[in-house]
Amino acid sequence: MRNLLYPIGYPFRKRQLLARWEAAGRPNPPPAYFKHDYLKQLAAENPHLTTFVETGTWKADTLYQLRNSFQTLHSVELDFDLFLAAKKRLSRFKHIRLWQGHSPEVLQLILDKPSSPTLFWLDAHYMSGGVSGYGICPILAELEVIFEQCHEEAGHLILIDDARNFIPAGDYPTLAEVEQFVTVHWPSYNVWVQDDMIHCRSQVKQ
Repeated sequence: MRNLLYPIGYPFRKRQLLARWEAAGRPNPPPAYFKHDYLKQLAAENPHLTTFVETGTWKADTLYQLRNSFQTLHSVELDFDLFLAAKKRLSRFKHIRLWQGHSPEVLQLILDKPSSPTLFWLDAHYMSGGVSGYGICPILAELEVIFEQCHEEAGHLILIDDARNFIPAGDYPTLAEVEQFVTVHWPSYNVWVQDDMIHCRSQVKQ
């Protein structure tokens, strides 16, 4: 039923929620609709990015919206029920691969072979009760895998969702710690926050 109703209702809900968000002064966090459009925009502006890798599938809305923007899409979900629901929803899209497990461990499998320039969307840093072995924020472990298995000069683009949560609380590193971690490993990358997303991007134009 979701597959049938989602495409029909999406544009109406999108217009309503974005209008309310704009009228309220664009508070954080932006609606998912805004982030979907932003990711599509990045894909269009950076055609060298042919692969999309997401951590945190949730209901697979981001994958569905980006299905025509990349040659290959991967997504990692820890919750088994959400994983199964996403597989059912996206089963007809053969260029989308869903993975189940801890995101740092699964990223090692996804990135085991040399990867094409990739847009990374890291959004697996919250689950009620925490994530065994990685707390509630596995972001540094995810970044470490990316830095170890990808080439800095390939022009990958890394976005980390929910920048507002990266404060000295719980298992979240601070924004300063994330920036330091990125620039130590990939010195050519700049790190900044925009619209509740942490951007990690090479200063070298592709």
